[in-house]
Amino acid sequence: MNMATNLISHIMQFLTPDTMSRIGTLVGLDGNVTEQATSAIVPALLGGFAKIATTPDGARKLYDTVARQPTGTFDNLTQMLAGSDRKTLVENGLNTVSSLLGGSATQTLAGAVSKFAGTNQSAASSLMGVLAPVVTGALAKETVARGLDVSGLAQLLKSQSSHIQAALPPGFTDILKGAGLLGDIAAPPPPRAAATTATSPTVDIQAQRAAAAQQAPSSSANWLWVIPAILIAGGAWWWFGERNQPAGPQVAQQQPTTEPHQGVDPGMTAGIPGGDLKTRATQALAALNAVPGGSDIAKQTATALDTVKTSLSQVSDAASAQTAVPKLQEADAELGKVNGLAAQLPATGRTALATLISANLPTINAELDKVLALPGVEPILKQPVDTLRSNLETLSKAPA
Repeated sequence: MNMATNLISHIMQFLTPDTMSRIGTLVGLDGNVTEQATSAIVPALLGGFAKIATTPDGARKLYDTVARQPTGTFDNLTQMLAGSDRKTLVENGLNTVSSLLGGSATQTLAGAVSKFAGTNQSAASSLMGVLAPVVTGALAKETVARGLDVSGLAQLLKSQSSHIQAALPPGFTDILKGAGLLGDIAAPPPPRAAATTATSPTVDIQAQRAAAAQQAPSSSANWLWVIPAILIAGGAWWWFGERNQPAGPQVAQQQPTTEPHQGVDPGMTAGIPGGDLKTRATQALAALNAVPGGSDIAKQTATALDTVKTSLSQVSDAASAQTAVPKLQEADAELGKVNGLAAQLPATGRTALATLISANLPTINAELDKVLALPGVEPILKQPVDTLRSNLETLSKAPA
């Protein structure tokens, strides 16, 4: 990383759907509330730490706290969540926040989160306790990697101000006004370009997650890594994966050599440059979230696609393909439900969903072809993959 790195994007890249599900179970919150509260807690904690780092004593205190962070905390959260002493995990995290921000400020922040996410303050505090070592762990990892001293860590946090402003959900920022927890960091961000004014700051977080994913080492299914948005604040989803990468020989090689799969409405994407597709999909996302049931359909689709991504990433031969079949069938069934629900959307909602799916379908099909080309895999996965494609192609068609 460098000083320009978006730490929020880096942290959210780490919080996978499985990890968020485990966290929600731990603190007793459902998925939507967990994700909405997380969308507020992560930037708020970074903002609070950035504020105290503006003074010499605060910067030293933060640095000492980060330096004491156990090695691997950021990378080993899943194992920590599976441990037997989960209560200690929450308590230690809250103690860390209280020692840095103060007990009163910590309670005020928990109250703001509970009001924003519509949950009780105890659950919000517990969630903050779980997420605190994730945030401090990210700072510790960066501090060690770059050899930062007290001043360097303070400068790193100072460089995050614009990212924190952009990531703070508007409703949450309103709640924080007057509390003085984040100082100037909680001030409204600069006006955005017209192409993005229709979306919430959470969409910016998904764009940042996409950028972080493109910088990370690729995997056999990296194309789907950024499709499920970990932060759901009003159903904000970022649907562009590798389509955001510049065109080049490697991208061309990933395209299927066979005739493209049918079902994508040619009028949806034909001849549209990638940048225009990105803008069009962002606008479609806002349109989908604006109709009743639209955000729920976006969430269900993203969950199903994440199941596909996880399953395909583990396929390397016939034996692993057989193991992937139940999960792919589960994703197929979920997309089948989405198809049924999509039929109940108004025309504007169905068109918006079709735009989002059709923008990604060529890349998805290309990756499915790559997996099927592995030795011994096609006879096992062809049926669930064909069903998956059929469901996606149906979703990609705009209403007549």
